[in-house]
Amino acid sequence: METDLPANWPKRFSEKVKIASPDECWEWQAVMIPNGYGQFWHQGKMRNSHRIALEFLGATIPDGFVVMHSCDNRKCCNPRHLSIGVQARNIDDMVRKNRGAKGSQHGCAILTEADVIAILKRDENAAQAAIKYGVSRATINEIRQGLSWRHIPRTA
Repeated sequence: METDLPANWPKRFSEKVKIASPDECWEWQAVMIPNGYGQFWHQGKMRNSHRIALEFLGATIPDGFVVMHSCDNRKCCNPRHLSIGVQARNIDDMVRKNRGAKGSQHGCAILTEADVIAILKRDENAAQAAIKYGVSRATINEIRQGLSWRHIPRTA
């Protein structure tokens, strides 16, 4: 069941959002960037659609602040699912909900899950393992202490 469009949204913007019930996600249907956020041309530049959704309703987003999704759906433009906050709060929310990139999916990862399992199983010292895998001794120690790569099960 579709509902009425927000009165303050311009027609050109509204045409690009699939409006559903008030509690459902209203997904962006137009240009998407690779990280999954919608894009809308406004005031001479491409802007994130979820930010524009709030701005068209009169919200002011201060410099250094982000628009967060309570629904965790990057396509969503439903103002009920959006709030303004600082990036640290947004990251805390991501970590609490276990949504962050883990292990080899992280853009800076050197090791693979198989490497970490091997590091955990072998008895070689941290210096030897660090040389073998091209990482620091601290990285090896953090893995073994369960401070990093925590998604890899530790065997007793």
